[in-house]
Amino acid sequence: TVFAVLKHAKKRNDWACVAKWIDLLDPTLLSDAPMSKEDRIDGWSEQERWFNYKINSCLENNQATTALEICDGIQEKYQKHSRFFLRLRALALRALKKPAESMVIYRDLCSKGKTEWWLLHEYGSLLAETNAINESLTLFCKAALSCPKGSLAVSLYQDMGALFLVLQAKETAYIHYSLAAAIRAENGWPRSSEIEAALKSIQ
Repeated sequence: TVFAVLKHAKKRNDWACVAKWIDLLDPTLLSDAPMSKEDRIDGWSEQERWFNYKINSCLENNQATTALEICDGIQEKYQKHSRFFLRLRALALRALKKPAESMVIYRDLCSKGKTEWWLLHEYGSLLAETNAINESLTLFCKAALSCPKGSLAVSLYQDMGALFLVLQAKETAYIHYSLAAAIRAENGWPRSSEIEAALKSIQ
């Protein structure tokens, strides 16, 4: 099915493929009824899945304006999963160089109950871009503490290293960059020139 192709392409980060295949489906012809958990979609309807793929595809293919327009068009429609679409709206605003508007959404999402570690990471990254270093580092630390698996947080540790370097905490920065490098090596991932340059600059 088309959704099977989309799922496979997303896993490979092949967003050109996602962009090509997503438009083979007309969302108005898809069901808006939640799918059963046995289908491993946890209540997402086919329409919601389509919009999720479509918006992410726009963001990954430098079409943030289109992504924002789509987000605005479905803003009140899918209440159960509204936080996920709000997060995509925040990413679109960030890509369009509207950090203040993006920040309002992230602040709201991160103030309601338990927040996913990756959402804290994204919010912290946005704060770092606005030079709110201490607030950013606080969110990064919360994200690191709540991340269930170290390999998922390799970019988080790298970002923490960069912030500690800004704060002239070179030893702590070195530890976080080294941790990120070790995780990449352990998983057989390509070496990061950015991490290696940072480690060399600290030594």
